Amino acid sequence: MEARTKQRLSSLTRVAFLAAGLTVLALLVRSAGASALAAAMRSALPWLPVLLTLDAARVGCDTLATYYAYGPLGRTVPRGPLVRAHVIANAVTMLAPAGRTAAEATKAALLARWVGWPNATAAATLMQSLALIAGALITVPCALSAFILTGGSVLTYAIAGQGVGVFVLGLSLRVASRNPRIGRALAKRSRKLENAAGEFQKTTREGPLVPLAPLLALVTGRACQIAQYGVLATAVGGLVTPTHVLLAQGVNMVGLAVGVLVPGQVGATDGAFAFSSDALAMTQAQALAVAMLVHVLQVIGTVVGTLTPIVWRVPDDPGPGPA
Repeated sequence: MEARTKQRLSSLTRVAFLAAGLTVLALLVRSAGASALAAAMRSALPWLPVLLTLDAARVGCDTLATYYAYGPLGRTVPRGPLVRAHVIANAVTMLAPAGRTAAEATKAALLARWVGWPNATAAATLMQSLALIAGALITVPCALSAFILTGGSVLTYAIAGQGVGVFVLGLSLRVASRNPRIGRALAKRSRKLENAAGEFQKTTREGPLVPLAPLLALVTGRACQIAQYGVLATAVGGLVTPTHVLLAQGVNMVGLAVGVLVPGQVGATDGAFAFSSDALAMTQAQALAVAMLVHVLQVIGTVVGTLTPIVWRVPDDPGPGPA
């Protein structure tokens, strides 16, 4: 009963946050003008195939990063299930509050049959920390672009502060996961976890503190996202320069941080773009159209990821690999 109550409370919380986000979005649409917003979004529709290609490339970079995060065990995971897990996890990222954490847990659950739970959990923890660090690295040029365009503004400090915050969080998570006390704490919770905790610790302590191969793959994925904003700015008729495109990515990351508990960050990223429209050299309708077109991509990714387990089955036999 207690677990059911917690699950119900969690669902109600998600619905409440989503409702709040939709309310904010409705107010923003009213402020920008529905007709102007619709015109900006219509002008971007021919660019949708390019945007979807860049989004697929981003998911591909994430897949490659996980492959590298597994180290030698990455060769034991068939390529099909590896890609399938990331397509599904991409949908989880859009649907769940704190989506990246939920997505990594989903990938671990889908891939543990080939590498074992301790290794899958260790890789998921590594990916979570590296995703934060990669995001922090990308904010450096974004914050510099904000300073060039707006000086020492609230926007500049928000982007820089978000970057510092996620870097500290990502590095702290990585350091904590390699701390032997974590393994001992897990072992104390249950004797069944004792062996798994030991293997988890062994895996997380192998290799460098910040492995470069998966980190570079994640940074490349962020670069694909920046390219998307360049395409979106072109599509809605905004000013397209490297500094404005990087600023758009910085605004997006601030919106993600503010709306971390809102599914799809509905309302949060939209508000961030509407607030930053002058700095982006766009009208409010154009800036809001960029944010809403990102939601369109999210909806498409969610639909594809949700249908994937139904139409793309994996064999029951996991084949060779660790127990």
